[in-house]
Formats: sequence, structure tokens, C-alpha cells
Amino acid sequence: MKIHIIDGYNAIHSLQSLSRFLLKEEGLKLAREDLVRKCAEKFKSSFIVVFDGKLGRKGTDTPNTIFTSEGVSADEVILDLVSQYRSKNFIVYVYTRDRSLQEKAKQRGAISMDPNEICREIRKSSKNFENFETKSKKLRYYNWEKEFGITQD
Repeated sequence: MKIHIIDGYNAIHSLQSLSRFLLKEEGLKLAREDLVRKCAEKFKSSFIVVFDGKLGRKGTDTPNTIFTSEGVSADEVILDLVSQYRSKNFIVYVYTRDRSLQEKAKQRGAISMDPNEICREIRKSSKNFENFETKSKKLRYYNWEKEFGITQD
């Protein structure tokens, strides 16, 4: 099985289609929502977007997203997720342009990808997004702490 782990704010600042939102009021929120939508179109429900909590809000009701706790970086959570999924024999892809994170993820057995890959070959069909909404509702209240020791507070 595969899992795609995305360094959320790094991807937003790396992708021109998302960084354009940052010029608008509520831009960061719009960029986060669009990133999750793009990931849903590309990866269905086999992805996790990790955001630094200090830049976002605490907790989330958005499927497939994690906002880190205060004092915990997105990089730390991403590396923990890589280790957890690799221990379960998943093929793990990490999407970031942060070279340090790329190297550390590779050392733990992940495949490093450029965030631009998220936007390549995305199907434009709204039907795919509707299917994602249905399938990923079960992840909305997923117990991340139980599975990986990660809190969303």
C-alpha cells in the first residue's frame, strides 16, 4: 500500500497555483483547502497533509489533515509518520522542497517528491472529488493519537 505525506505550508509556498491565494484575505485558509482538494483528486484518501499548528488553527475537522501541537514542527510529525507507515510496510512518499526533511525522510525509507507532482495529471472530474468526500469521512474522526501518538490539540 502507498501513503502520500505532504508538508502542507511548504507545498503551498512551492506551488504557484496555491501561493496566489496568499495575496487574498483568508488566503492561507483558501490555500490549505485547495491543497487538500488537489491531494484528494490525485491520491483519493491515501494522503495526509501536515501543517504547523502555530500557523493554522488548533484541531481540524478536515479529513486527511493534521495540525501540529504547539512546540511540535510539521517536520517532526512527518518523520514520525514515515517511520510508522514504513514499519507497516507502506510505500511512503513525502512531498516537500525542504532538503533537510527530504534527506531525513529518505533515511527512514521514504521516497522524496517535489510538491509540483501533486498538480500533475490531476483529473478534473468533480465526480472523483465527490467519491473522496464519501470515502474519507471515516478519517474525519480518526484516532491519530492511538495509532501514531499524535495529538490534534
